[in-house]
Amino acid sequence: MAKCKALTGSPVKGLIMSLSDAVPGEVRRLRLEAMNSTSISVVWQPPLDRELNGVIRGYQIHYAKTNDEDDDSFGIVSSVRGIYDTMNGSVHEAIIVGLQPETEYRVHVTAYTRRGDGLPSRIKRVRTKGAGLSYSLQ
Repeated sequence: MAKCKALTGSPVKGLIMSLSDAVPGEVRRLRLEAMNSTSISVVWQPPLDRELNGVIRGYQIHYAKTNDEDDDSFGIVSSVRGIYDTMNGSVHEAIIVGLQPETEYRVHVTAYTRRGDGLPSRIKRVRTKGAGLSYSLQ
């Protein structure tokens, strides 16, 4: 059985936390654009300098198909969802491919350090373009 011994001495006046103990702050200025019927462009800015809390090792782009009954929570299971990892902290843009035409997606981005994932960006929505008609000349 474990025992606990009371500690005596001067009271602790404050908690000291080093930057290496915290995860990054929120990714900023997330912008989405439909490139075509199956891809979207995702561009963002890193957390504020004072919220980096270490070296950013990369960013994760979380995306999920929006259903009519969805709220802005990623807790809802969608048939089309994924995570793209830049694996590079200096990359602030990506193109997500293989999506469905004329479909709305929810997207957010998180930065990560060796301590883990930071705060997610605000969730944004984007709709892929419609599939174009193809013509054959005979």
